[in-house]
This record gives sequence, C-alpha cells and structure tokens, in this order.
Amino acid sequence: MNILQNIRIKLGKPFKFIGKSPEVAATESSLPPLRNDRTADASIAATPLLQNKMADFKSIREENYIYVDKTQYLVKLLTKDKRVFIARPRRFGKSLMIEVLLNIYQGNTHLFKGLEIEKYLDDTLFSPRPVIYLNFADVELSRGMPLIEQSLIEAMIDVAKANGLDLNTLCNYRIFENDLEKQTNTSNLSQLASSILAHHLASTTTPTAFLRNIITTLASTHGKVVILIDEYDRPLVNTHDEPEFQNKIRDLFKDFYAMLKSCEKSIHVLYITGISRFSGSEFSSNGNNITDYSFDPEFNAMFGFTKEEIEKAFDSRINDTAEKMDMDRMELLDRLENYYDGYSF
Repeated sequence: MNILQNIRIKLGKPFKFIGKSPEVAATESSLPPLRNDRTADASIAATPLLQNKMADFKSIREENYIYVDKTQYLVKLLTKDKRVFIARPRRFGKSLMIEVLLNIYQGNTHLFKGLEIEKYLDDTLFSPRPVIYLNFADVELSRGMPLIEQSLIEAMIDVAKANGLDLNTLCNYRIFENDLEKQTNTSNLSQLASSILAHHLASTTTPTAFLRNIITTLASTHGKVVILIDEYDRPLVNTHDEPEFQNKIRDLFKDFYAMLKSCEKSIHVLYITGISRFSGSEFSSNGNNITDYSFDPEFNAMFGFTKEEIEKAFDSRINDTAEKMDMDRMELLDRLENYYDGYSF
C-alpha cells in the first residue's frame, strides 16, 4: 500500500472525483511499497503505523497507528449544539468519529492522551454516560418488514446488555414466559442470544417502543443518555428500487425520530451521520430538534484530511517516498493532489 493509496486530500476545490489519469496510473505503479508492520527497520518502526480501513478508534490508539486528531471539532460542535447531524460521502471517517464519541462517553480517557479533547474530558459535557449506539447498516433488509423490526430489536437488546439493564424487567418477561421457557429452558433473558429474544419480543412490541423503554430506563437509573446513530439512511438507500417496501421503512423511521424528539429530556447528546442530508429528508419534520451541520463552514475539515494535516501526519513518509522516487517533496505533493483531483467537501 503506497502513500497515494493511503491519503484522501481536502483542498477546497469543487466537489468532484474522476478516474485516474494515465500519468497518475504510471506514478502509482512506480511507487516503492511502504512497509506497514512492526518488523520494519528502526526509522520506520519508530513512527506510527499506517492503516486505511480500520474504524476502531481503540485499536488505532493502543496499537500506535496514525491518527489525525479531529477532536477539537467535537468540542466546538457539542458546545454549540447537542442535537446534531452531519452528512459526508463514504470513506470520510464518519464511523471513526462515532467511535471517538463512544469511547469518550464510556470513560476511556487513556485513549485521548495528547489529543485536543483531553483537557476537556473533565467537563460535564464529556463525562461518562450510558451510550446507545445504533448502526443502521446492520439492519436486515432481505426478508421484509418483520425481519427489519426484529433486526432493530436485536440491536437494541445488545444496547441494553451493554448498559447492564435487567432484561427480565425491561422486556416484561411475564408476557411470553411460558412459551419461552418451553423453547429455551431458561427463565433468565440475559442468558439468551439477542436474536432469540428479539424473535419473541417482535410479537409483543415495536422497535420504537422498545427503544423508548431503554432510553427512559437508563435515564432514570444512570442519568441522561448519549445516542449515536451511524448510517441513518442506509435502509432507504438500499431499497431505492423498491418504492413500496421503502415507504414502509420510511414510516417506521418517521415514528422512530418522533419518539426521539419525545424523549428529549432523557437525552444528553444525539449525534447522527449518513451520506444524505437529514434536513429536507422525510424524517426532518419529526426530528426538527436536530440541526444539520453538513455544510457549516466551521466544520468543513471535521472529516477527511486537509493538505496541511497530511504534510504533518505523514511528514517522514512523504520525505522518504520523495527520496526513493528521486523527486523533491513539493513535486510528490503535487502528484498527490493530481491523483485525488482535488476530491474535497
């Protein structure tokens, strides 16, 4: 994996992306490989490791991978507003930013040593809280609405388990205890796989009602909750060619966002991402307490890398690559810019 393949540049040019030119393809094929393992020579091993697919913030920080610090934007954003939405194209780091927030509110302060947000972690805005994290990319779409609802309930059961909630109380176990005990030989819901429990719960509740129960229970026992939603629009994007099915999904999520609005007093932070804008979507009227910051100039550089960030984070590797390719640093940076064609947001 060479440096051209590892870096995405934000240069402030018009938003566009085209295929590689013959010159770029030739440049790419001539680049020497950069080693990305712990057995490389001392000069490389002393620097943070490269990665291009990992969205696990904890591993990035603990295993010494390069991390371009964007946490100052979280301070600005959440100080300004606690009900936020930001859209970006795929591969811009949206899921990684949610991972950052997840670790902040789980109290994993050691991961933020040396980052901009470290000095703010004692503030009540970033103090540990119960976290509800939902990734709608994981929603089951292949077998109709019953499976979608069951898939959502299963994700919410995992949230309840992660926050240590008593599932016997939360799920009103008495409603289906006889059938469940016959089939599973257990009266303790916490011992059941989430998928099995979700199958039974889907006949007695809806995802929206179940999540409302989780939010209010957590808020009453642990304090206001943090809700992180990734890929909010994936179920709609993936069913664009099935309008009837998509309309049913749309109705489900309209109720979902209306419920979040009704739980306003129980929510500390609500943070949502996707690839399409939230304002103007079918959900925005039901979620009109959520502000869309997708095109706010103050947060343009919150995702992706700026040219300055690349030069700082990859400084030694840029110099090393330029030397091996027998060109000066500026020429290599010009080629990087050409390779990405000013791909920006």
